Amino acid sequence: MGLTTVDGDQWSLNLIELFLKSSSQKNWQDSVSVEITALELGLPSQSSEERFQLLMRLDHKIGSVWSAINLFSLQLSEHSVDSDMEFWLIKVSRKLVDQMEEFCHSISGHNAFVPDIIRLWAELLQVERQFTNLKNSYRDIGKGSASSSSGLLERRQIDPEANAFHIRLKQNGLNQSSAEFTEEHANESRAYFDSLLLELGARSAWLSDIRQFEMDQFRICELDWRDALELVCSSFKFIHLLCETYLNDIIKNQHIRFLKEQNQPDMCVDTPFGSFVQLYFDGSLNGLVRLVHELGHAIHQRLHRESTMGVIPLTEVVSETWAMAFENRFLEHLRTCCPEWVAQVDAFRGFQRIEMSNRHRMLTRFEHSLHAKQIQNEADIDELWLQVNHRFYGPNIHFETEFQSAWKDVGHIFIAPFYLSVYAEAKERADLCDLSSMIQAYCSKRN
Repeated sequence: MGLTTVDGDQWSLNLIELFLKSSSQKNWQDSVSVEITALELGLPSQSSEERFQLLMRLDHKIGSVWSAINLFSLQLSEHSVDSDMEFWLIKVSRKLVDQMEEFCHSISGHNAFVPDIIRLWAELLQVERQFTNLKNSYRDIGKGSASSSSGLLERRQIDPEANAFHIRLKQNGLNQSSAEFTEEHANESRAYFDSLLLELGARSAWLSDIRQFEMDQFRICELDWRDALELVCSSFKFIHLLCETYLNDIIKNQHIRFLKEQNQPDMCVDTPFGSFVQLYFDGSLNGLVRLVHELGHAIHQRLHRESTMGVIPLTEVVSETWAMAFENRFLEHLRTCCPEWVAQVDAFRGFQRIEMSNRHRMLTRFEHSLHAKQIQNEADIDELWLQVNHRFYGPNIHFETEFQSAWKDVGHIFIAPFYLSVYAEAKERADLCDLSSMIQAYCSKRN
């Protein structure tokens, strides 16, 4: 693959170029202002399709600059953006949002005459608008709180009915049952941990010990990131030719960043000028699958950007379905190309199924229950955490004292309200889908 060094701070090699590409075109601010004015004037000669395309062009231009700024903030502890530029960006972004909302309102009574792609965009945009204020409020109280517990308790005050949960489900076309942690799920997860105890030859165990035993079941020889990328690329080319091409582009363009320490989250940042992958790779099978997950996001995002559906925002459940579908295909490939790892791969699949389909439902139950009136202080949160986990692990797994506050390590609860609710449905869809056919369907929609 002609790998170059992809380590540490390599994003910095491209950030300046990206920012210039997105923001320093000649008179680009003037052209944006002119187009915003054209939207505000609402020229009668504009069809809904023309107005829609103008909205999308503006969203792309403004979004490119914000994406570059966000990449700076991910890369650097401090980033410098001209204050006049940032003020101007905020102003035009608000104007664009106003025009998008006005456009959605103008077509609401004429759905029969509006192309499906525009109607779908408007529907998703409307749900996102409902969610934006709640998300911002959740994040604001989290930043301003003296502790993680006070942040969660304050969030109940601004959203007593857990509307963020219901909007998240609506946004993804899901119902509450798709995220519910039922007795069937509890029994299944308990049976899984009881089977581990049986293999361990014990009637009960501390949580840390059973989790360590579980990890030992899928331990492989440690890989470095170069070997990992070679292995991933060899599997991707069997999915679709574009996958290998796109992966090589990610590496060649240095759009992947391996962290030296596990001090930032794994992520794939979707921008109008490419996807950027960041993760900490520890050389394990779990690390390999996490790498595949983020690269799967990147490939899906590019397919989406380059198709006629690129203007439609991706829902979380669709995005996670694709990433997990890549995981599934990779694990299938690993069983074939590395027969010495078959037992480890099968053990990992068992862990993954319980983690995604059952534990994430349990975590959603915990997050939703935080909004109950009886949750008044940190001790109540600790007790709730132990209750839902006892239901998940069963009576034969004992918790260490410090586990009662382990909820503080569930990052999604603090940065993405109720995002955890989509994983179980995404896993079930991923297990049933044909990834190669899904990629080919995108290819047929390319501009």
